[in-house]
Amino acid sequence: MEIHRTSDRESIHNPQSLDELVRETELMNRRLGVLSRWVEQMRMRDVLQNYGKPSRVIWINFLAGLARGLGLTLGTAIVLSLLSILLSSLADFPFLTDTIRNLKSIVDHSSS
Repeated sequence: MEIHRTSDRESIHNPQSLDELVRETELMNRRLGVLSRWVEQMRMRDVLQNYGKPSRVIWINFLAGLARGLGLTLGTAIVLSLLSILLSSLADFPFLTDTIRNLKSIVDHSSS
């Protein structure tokens, strides 16, 4: 299905292109109607499945929370390790050495 662009003046004088445009618009409206009904049916099916089985909803929410917690933990570990690598490579600069040494002593002191 290919739509050819024509100027407004041309389409007014060509009734065949107007009829073709009307047919294509009606076809698209029918397709959108079918798609809309299908989405509503799927949403209703999902609501009914979850309403009928509350244990399933609890289990899905538990797994989702577990996945979020695991992702947060892994993401934090990766960011902290990259930050540690960056800080250790910057430790050779004289103006940052004292700051990093102070941070290290604070971390060591708080972990004891």
